[in-house]
Amino acid sequence: MQMKQCVIFDFDGTIADSMWLVIAIYEEMFGAKVTEKQIQETRNLPLSKVLKQLGIPLWKVPRLLTSGRKIMRTRIEEVKPFPGMDEVFAQLKAEGYNLQIMSSNSRPLVRQFLKQHDLLQYFSDVEGGVGLFGKAPVLRKIMKHLGLTRAQVVYVGDEGRDIEGAKKARVPIISVGWGYNTPELLKSMRPDYYVDSPPQLVEVVRGLWKQ
Repeated sequence: MQMKQCVIFDFDGTIADSMWLVIAIYEEMFGAKVTEKQIQETRNLPLSKVLKQLGIPLWKVPRLLTSGRKIMRTRIEEVKPFPGMDEVFAQLKAEGYNLQIMSSNSRPLVRQFLKQHDLLQYFSDVEGGVGLFGKAPVLRKIMKHLGLTRAQVVYVGDEGRDIEGAKKARVPIISVGWGYNTPELLKSMRPDYYVDSPPQLVEVVRGLWKQ
């Protein structure tokens, strides 16, 4: 297989087990303690409803993202990849897939994380600074830059907004059940594929482009 088929990964909640840090950043920025019950409630809601529930207007989101990224930079060394994801990247890279990352975090921060966990070698590029609701345009940008058709691309993410973005870009989406949103919410939004484990993710990707 020539290196044409491209797997684009979301970062937080898909590769990086960072939900605990996002919660800590929220608590630091707003001075409010988040309970376990609130965490579970928000995991079962799309981001737009989470923001509404927290009383955060959309116009404040860019500024909050900027502040959150600054805090994230100081604590990124505490964040670990989800168990088994290193094997996913090693297997897919060895089989000739082009691996990319698309993240709302900054490109240098994502690359720092990948480097500290010896994962940078598996990825061709990182697209950082993506808006919370701006997945579709960036997916189209990556495809155009690489000269790929939609039939040569799949997106992997852990949130409802990943499903929405992929559908807008008309790119197949594999939703993973170990991230920010619950399996129940993800399945209700009807992704093209849903997986519960990293090994299952590898099998689904392989099945997309059987030789």
